[in-house]
Amino acid sequence: RENTAWIRFSMVTFNLCGIMILPLFTVIVVQMKRMRQSHVFAYCYLTAIVSGATIFALSNIFFLVAAFRPERDPELVMLLNDLAWIGFIAPIGMVVSQFLLLAAAIYFDNGPDPVFPRWVGHYSLATAVAMIPAAAAAVVQTGPLAWDGLLSFWLRNGAFALFMIVMFFVLRRTLRRQALTEGLIR
Repeated sequence: RENTAWIRFSMVTFNLCGIMILPLFTVIVVQMKRMRQSHVFAYCYLTAIVSGATIFALSNIFFLVAAFRPERDPELVMLLNDLAWIGFIAPIGMVVSQFLLLAAAIYFDNGPDPVFPRWVGHYSLATAVAMIPAAAAAVVQTGPLAWDGLLSFWLRNGAFALFMIVMFFVLRRTLRRQALTEGLIR
């Protein structure tokens, strides 16, 4: 109750920062469409990122509603907080699908000049595996599989953040190579 303004401010910031990663994922979709295979992987990837962003936004809304009326019954605030945290951590289907789809697209990109290096597919697959323990947060209340545990929270979010950093540099190199190939830069 003493920090309501800061909680509200942090949730607005959290939402803006979280949604601002969508352009990076959209660039991945565009690059997937350049691969020599069906565009199904790219469209499924797009669906996965939009679904994930929706769940992310909903969890953020639950945090905001919990902080909206600090005079509310503490039991209700705890319910909303639990709903927000479980909604943020446990639904892994979209993120696991996202990483599996990228890996599959890379593995099926058998052209003479693949869009992404093969190791990015392996890395995406490893990131998908790192997300899986977070599903336990829906049923486990303490320990490494709880919503705030080492595997469910830290491994999941750390792997996701590291993936974002790695893909920033991979995409930068890929876009530069594409621009050189298309004669847009020298």
